[in-house]
Amino acid sequence: MAARAPPGRRPPSGHHDPLDEEFQGTPRKGGYSKPRFPRSLIAVAFVILIVCAIVIVVRVHLPSSGKGHGGPTIVVAGQGKTWTVPPGMYYSQKFTTSVNGTLNGSFAASGASVDVLLMNATNYADLVDNMTVEDVNATGYGPGGAFNWTVAPPGDYYLVAINIGSSHTATVTWVGESVWTGT
Repeated sequence: MAARAPPGRRPPSGHHDPLDEEFQGTPRKGGYSKPRFPRSLIAVAFVILIVCAIVIVVRVHLPSSGKGHGGPTIVVAGQGKTWTVPPGMYYSQKFTTSVNGTLNGSFAASGASVDVLLMNATNYADLVDNMTVEDVNATGYGPGGAFNWTVAPPGDYYLVAINIGSSHTATVTWVGESVWTGT
């Protein structure tokens, strides 16, 4: 076995220990060169850097959420949820959008006919203050229905079920999720 120099001292001139090359550098005249990293360590670091770059690029170009939709989603009314709407009253659910999108859903009503509306903040304020209905979109005059509405521009919106003209309480059941999807 070849003799090694004590730590902190250079080996004698002409001495070459291949086991020390990886940590002490390459032998040359007058001593050793600066230490170098093993090639395998450099290769591993390079592979990790490439994988991180790929992950960043993929995250930027994929939809941020949703079930295969093209953008962010908000569940406004969950499937199977029920809203109870007394006579002459309304039930609403607020949601706030950050981009243009669409609101899709389906419902069934029992006990009384209802109007299901999509209202922006201004129209909703009129409903609250005066019980007047100036809706952005409307559907469901009766026992149920489905809708697919454009929601633009971004802002505060309200999904509203109104029970007007009946002396009976209406129950609105969401057959499928009422979901806003950004575009």
